Amino acid sequence: MRRNYFKCLFVFIGLLFFLSNLVFGDSVVVDWTSTYNSPNNSWDEGRGIAVDSAGNVYVIGYEYRDDLGQSFNIWTRKYDSNGFEIWTSTYNSPNNGDDVGYGIAVDSSGNVYVTGAEGRNDLGQGWNIWTRKYDTNGFEIWTSTYNSPNNGSDFGHGIAVDNAGNVYVIGDEYRDDLGQRNNIWTRKYDSNGFEIWTSTYNSPNNGDEYGKGIAVDSSGNVYVIGTENRSDLGQSWNIWTRKYDSNGFEIWTSTYNSPNSSEDDGEDIAVDNMGNVYVTGTELRSDLGQGWNIWTRKYDSNGYEIWTSTYNSPNNSFDCGNGIAVDSAGNVYVIGYEDRGDLGQYYNIWTSKYDTNGNEIWTRTYNSPNNGDDVGYGIAVDSSGNVYVTGIENRSDLGQDINIWTRKYKVVYNISGTITDGVNPIPDVTVSIIKDGTPLISTTSDTSGNYSFYDLDAGSNYVVKPIKNHWTFIPVEWTYTNLSKDEEANYLGNLNTCFITGNITEDGNPLEGVIVSLIKDGTNNDTTTTNSSGEYVFSDLIAGSTYVIEPSKEHYSFIPVKRTYSDLSSNVYNADFVGRLKIWSISGTITDMTKPIYKVTVSLSGDSTASTITDKNGNYSFNNLSDGVTYIITPSKKHYKFTPENATFPDLDGNETQDFIGEKTWHKNLDNSTAYPNPCKGDSVKFNNLTINCTIRVYSIRGELVFEAKSDLPEYEWQVINDNNKKIVSGVYIFVITNENGEQKKGKIAVIR
Repeated sequence: MRRNYFKCLFVFIGLLFFLSNLVFGDSVVVDWTSTYNSPNNSWDEGRGIAVDSAGNVYVIGYEYRDDLGQSFNIWTRKYDSNGFEIWTSTYNSPNNGDDVGYGIAVDSSGNVYVTGAEGRNDLGQGWNIWTRKYDTNGFEIWTSTYNSPNNGSDFGHGIAVDNAGNVYVIGDEYRDDLGQRNNIWTRKYDSNGFEIWTSTYNSPNNGDEYGKGIAVDSSGNVYVIGTENRSDLGQSWNIWTRKYDSNGFEIWTSTYNSPNSSEDDGEDIAVDNMGNVYVTGTELRSDLGQGWNIWTRKYDSNGYEIWTSTYNSPNNSFDCGNGIAVDSAGNVYVIGYEDRGDLGQYYNIWTSKYDTNGNEIWTRTYNSPNNGDDVGYGIAVDSSGNVYVTGIENRSDLGQDINIWTRKYKVVYNISGTITDGVNPIPDVTVSIIKDGTPLISTTSDTSGNYSFYDLDAGSNYVVKPIKNHWTFIPVEWTYTNLSKDEEANYLGNLNTCFITGNITEDGNPLEGVIVSLIKDGTNNDTTTTNSSGEYVFSDLIAGSTYVIEPSKEHYSFIPVKRTYSDLSSNVYNADFVGRLKIWSISGTITDMTKPIYKVTVSLSGDSTASTITDKNGNYSFNNLSDGVTYIITPSKKHYKFTPENATFPDLDGNETQDFIGEKTWHKNLDNSTAYPNPCKGDSVKFNNLTINCTIRVYSIRGELVFEAKSDLPEYEWQVINDNNKKIVSGVYIFVITNENGEQKKGKIAVIR
């Protein structure tokens, strides 16, 4: 992690720690984006941002001007509310050294306050804390610098201003002359740039401490954040937060050390009008197999934690929180960056909005076209909730290096509502919206009576008005002055004349061609027919009458049979019916006079065809037969004849029953009984032309019984096996067929294996 503000310029050129792009939901849209690339296409960074009550935007950073024989110059720009440049001021120290701007603030008069560092090695010094006040036109009012006694590296990073014009600066000074290293340095100036008090902090182990962010409340209490080194506790860098009173005396201090005692950085701080304190930074969670995570915390006015939120990107890499702001409702805005190497990208600007309880409201990221290093540093929010961010984007794809990137996200709101008659929704109402006296757009309510206008500018004045023939609405219109939130504009519609509409379906599908009759006060008044969508409508019905709706269609019945609406006083949207085709059944029983006949094939023919078989009780049934159709029922089964042979039902108009008597078709004697094939070279022999209840016996040539079976069918198939279910051997066998009358038929059969 970065331990010196300027180290990123020389040590980690590829590692840009501070990220700022907004992650917005539907209520925020990009209003404008401005980028700045210095003439030599080099390294330019936007580091801090502020906004005044008029919506003017102020950005501080630095630009690299080696084309002028200079190095980094402090760069400050004022934009108007539309993102157009008003003025730009740059500062180059006398020795053309490295000068960097980090923090910016603006007061209620439009005076601008900036801080950073200037390189003064021409004086035998290192970097000095540099603070300047500009008037609203960008002209210098005063400048104050601070050089620590040992001429070391001193950086100003954050700046704030109170209602009296007092200025507060945080940074760090290098004090190796005291056997220490970098100490957190905080100073309060009066409105003329004279020091009121200075406070420094050196951790017990004389390590590196860095001051990063500063805020001041309406009582003059000062809040600062930074990083302290606590290797004396077996820890690394800890997030360090302190509250001073207006005289610079400590009220409370809170530190955070991540569970693995690793590198944790505090980067920025904000305070709300209740004295709650909001901080953001980074914690290293290698103990979880992660890298640096964005870390955000809310403290109460006494320094006790209220909630903490962290964010780890999917590839468990470098995610850093750099800037924080809070609006008047207590919503918190954090900007930083996430490493998305898993997407083939590098650092993306990341911004998240949390509600007052630390729940994420929205998150979105920004990745420049060349998938380079894009880092957000500063964030501000105005009284309307518009959000302003600055940082850097890498545009090597344009032959440039790092550019200052500034964006305004405009807060927009929605006006939506529902239009009903008090019970049912009213569709197709034309709803118009007027913005600041000028008609803007119109829309139409949907089938649920809903309408919406999206992305309306916050702070504008709107009038919303519904219009529909034959309707009056309460209220006539809704008026919104200085729109500041999503609004719901509902209307109650009163119909001067009414309509009745509905849908007629069959099995969930539209039923076309249904004749629908309207009977008014007992007299047939009108008819209509359903369309291809099954819809019908009777419009312009006089309120107060009684209406009966009755559908009809040949071969159909309807549920309900009719609908009655007495003293009609509002539109009827769901006068629906379900049509059912009249269906009948034909069923019966087939027996041999004494017992049922199983598995008789029963065929249905005529205007439609089907078939079924009788069950073990001899029953059959054909269901769902259409009304008015002619059907023929025919039974069949091998070796049977039936009485009657078939039955005809012309123009079926009800359920019908038809029974049949089946009789077996047998031979009268065994004269024609045979066994085939003979000789048998396969695995079966068929005995045919049998009479009722025959016994079949097969003997060997020696008279031994080989096989015996009974059959009550005209044909029996023998599998050429003995009574033990084993195949018999080749040879000549005697078969004897005996019927129930004692008649016999004998013969020989040869089996060849």
